[in-house]
Amino acid sequence: MESSGDYQHLPGSAMEPLEGPGARRKEPTVPAVKKISVSSSESSRRSSFFTSPVVFAALGMTASAFWLTGISYLGGTVSTIEKRMQLKSSESGLFPVVNDCFGLCTLLFIIHFGQSRHRPRIIAGLYLIVSVGYLMHAVPHFLYELPKSLRLGKNEHSNSSGLQDHGELCLVTEPETGVERCSQDQISESGPLWSEAIWIVIGQALCSCGTCVYPLFIAYLDDGVHHRSMGMYLGALFSTIAIGSAIGYGLATLCLQLPNYLTANEYDLPVSPSDPKWIGNWWLGFMVTGILLLFTSIPIAFFPRHLPKPIALEEEEESSESQDDYLDAVTNGLKVAGEEGPDGFLRGLFQAVWRIVTNLTVISLILCTTTLSGFIAGFQLFGAKYIQYEFSFEPDFASILIGILLVPAGVFGNLIGGCIIKRYARGRHGLVKMVLYCALIVLVLSPTTLFFGCQNRKVAGLALYTGPSNKTMMPNSGTVQEPPYVPQLTSACNVHCKCPVQYDPVCAGDVTYASPCHAGCKKWSVRDDHTGTNRTIYYDCSCLMDDNSTYSDQPYIASAVEGECPKQCIMFIPYFIIIAIVMITGIMCANPVILLEIRSVEKRDRSMTIAVGNFLGKIFGYIPGPIYYGAIIDTACRLFQTSCGKTGNCLLYDLVFLRISFNGISLLIHMVATGFLMIAFYSIRCQSRPKKSDAQNVATNDLELATIST
Repeated sequence: MESSGDYQHLPGSAMEPLEGPGARRKEPTVPAVKKISVSSSESSRRSSFFTSPVVFAALGMTASAFWLTGISYLGGTVSTIEKRMQLKSSESGLFPVVNDCFGLCTLLFIIHFGQSRHRPRIIAGLYLIVSVGYLMHAVPHFLYELPKSLRLGKNEHSNSSGLQDHGELCLVTEPETGVERCSQDQISESGPLWSEAIWIVIGQALCSCGTCVYPLFIAYLDDGVHHRSMGMYLGALFSTIAIGSAIGYGLATLCLQLPNYLTANEYDLPVSPSDPKWIGNWWLGFMVTGILLLFTSIPIAFFPRHLPKPIALEEEEESSESQDDYLDAVTNGLKVAGEEGPDGFLRGLFQAVWRIVTNLTVISLILCTTTLSGFIAGFQLFGAKYIQYEFSFEPDFASILIGILLVPAGVFGNLIGGCIIKRYARGRHGLVKMVLYCALIVLVLSPTTLFFGCQNRKVAGLALYTGPSNKTMMPNSGTVQEPPYVPQLTSACNVHCKCPVQYDPVCAGDVTYASPCHAGCKKWSVRDDHTGTNRTIYYDCSCLMDDNSTYSDQPYIASAVEGECPKQCIMFIPYFIIIAIVMITGIMCANPVILLEIRSVEKRDRSMTIAVGNFLGKIFGYIPGPIYYGAIIDTACRLFQTSCGKTGNCLLYDLVFLRISFNGISLLIHMVATGFLMIAFYSIRCQSRPKKSDAQNVATNDLELATIST
């Protein structure tokens, strides 16, 4: 009698072979059999879980979504971070630049190192580093206090509701001359707070490791699944881009509705997001994202070095060829680096790059996507901020609008684009026509965004509204000023008030003043504004005329109410519709452009084409994009936070100039990208002409031979 395979190698077990003819057979005991059977079942169940491609893909895509959540969360909270750290937009634009630069420098090294190691553990380790990076974004909240300019409250000087002196009011003093004197604490809190923002920079550097995960993830999964199934996995992986971005903006919406300090109102901060001094909870989302990513990445490390592939699928794949050009370029190209020596690798690398850059069609398409990368990077970081300031929305509402815009655009853009490709644009000529038509639609719609926006409020002392004869009026001085405009917050009516440069606006009539101090107000109280809401009212304002008084029951004292003066603007709905159409149309072009790139080169150069496109996109698109978008936004600023001779974040924008500059640079980018597409179109068209002429020559020669023979 033969022993079972599960027991024949267990010395001394109940199923041990007999040692002699007279040996007595030993019967197995019931507990031993039951124990081994249960252990084998648990081991099989555990093995099947950590060797399942579906489980690995689900964990990897979930972690990828959380990584992208943090990236879009930064875009949703960038205006609050600028206010908290007193940064200009050109300075906050350095955050994603650090991410892209470190990712570009470490990408090839990590991929080369990870291809020959335990890839699941490398992936888990990279996501672990990213989670630590997101947690580091929240460090400034716990180590540093808010600047005093953001934590001064009305109750700091008095708890009563009568007419009391207030720290933000006009305190009549003799005007000082000479250099401004500042204490050491004031100097440390003036200008950009880079000593606090450096934690975000370090966190972004660590988060750059997430860019190295995709190649390792795709190559590892491709080794363990059917080649025909890889397309489904790849599509699901790329769908996490839209999902993660939407989650990030949604999380920003929830967090920015909460105050910066979740416990007591320690610094007597504003209690409403509509208050210009409101600091939303910008740091909480980074902690949530980091913790979720940490727990998601741990199970990935328990997968084996290689996913087991069924033998039947191995034999089938050896005898079949893939019909997916993009899939071949991605999966097969990831394994080239380890198959050649250093000399052969470098020689082949330079030869492949030379073939790509001398291919007019391919290099035109790559330059097109590189140009558009700058727009994508700039809009991802500053899109929510632009909507917030241009249309006077609260930060949380602007973030949710961007999230609402991304998900339908990603879904419908890919769906409609895939249907068009399958039905009408299978060849190169059809693909390039489809891309060019989409680009022309975007180019026609983009200029309309220059006209969909709001007008400036009437802000006293700032050249932001026009008076008679379209001349810019300076309300405090009553003078007319021609461009360039210079802020004149200090005038004869408040020169003795010693007002700091800040934006804590009050409204008198239809004119907004930068602060109660700049309005010359000397007293305040809390009153019902006739709608059941308590509002802070400022009295005895020397810069106001009696007919500008907000409350007519106080005719003997010029008064103003806290907050900016309300304004009507209904241009957001058409702007939102235009941007939605532009994004859907642009996403429709993404896959055709990639297919055109890899179908316009030899099969051996497909993976290198994708690599060159990604490299140039980082260098000339994603890295400079946030910088020049931030610099353009700063040019629209009309009032910077200023203290001790240093300037910080922008307090007030010229909305007309902001609209023209922000949408103007986007229009310019689309014009340049369309130009490169036209070059690619004519290149493909010219490449198809010789084939027709050759065919005609052959037909003519055949006809001549037939004539001669007859």
